[in-house]
Amino acid sequence: MIPRSMTAGAALLVCGASLTGCHPVVKKGTGDKWLAVTVQDAAVRNGILTQQMLYPYHFVQDSAELNTLGDMDLAVLADHYRLYPGELGIRRGNTRADVYDARVKAVRDSLATAGVDTSRMRLLPDSLQGGEGMSSERVIKVLEDSYDKSKGGGGRGGESSGDTAPRSGTGGSSGGSQKSGGR
Repeated sequence: MIPRSMTAGAALLVCGASLTGCHPVVKKGTGDKWLAVTVQDAAVRNGILTQQMLYPYHFVQDSAELNTLGDMDLAVLADHYRLYPGELGIRRGNTRADVYDARVKAVRDSLATAGVDTSRMRLLPDSLQGGEGMSSERVIKVLEDSYDKSKGGGGRGGESSGDTAPRSGTGGSSGGSQKSGGR
């Protein structure tokens, strides 16, 4: 009779031998590293395409020359703009006017050199993507006005439009205060 431990060992040896020809040998961690780099590259590319903006930090300080980061980001954008021309923002920041104008020209020239039809491109000088936005003080004022209007018109139940409840969120009417709550 063959001992049980030898039988189990032989079975494992046969199973292991049958699997060796099915899968290529990969050094430990290289597959994971490739996947991580691929995912990271895609995320960076998507971020650049979503931003569609060059900032002063993309240029060599006080010059119109793109730095290494600027070259890489503009290459990603140029690949996209060759097929899908659109808008590219170029932030001025505190750059002198003559240097900023040279930067805009350098970006336009670089896009043209990369094969982008710049006549179909719109460079947005010193703009914020999505509009100019508002100062925080203005946002607070708009929110307060909106809150006041919502309390004044079309109140619930027997509330009057002249509600004089404290605005601090403590005490007040049976409706409670929404000022301190999140939406």
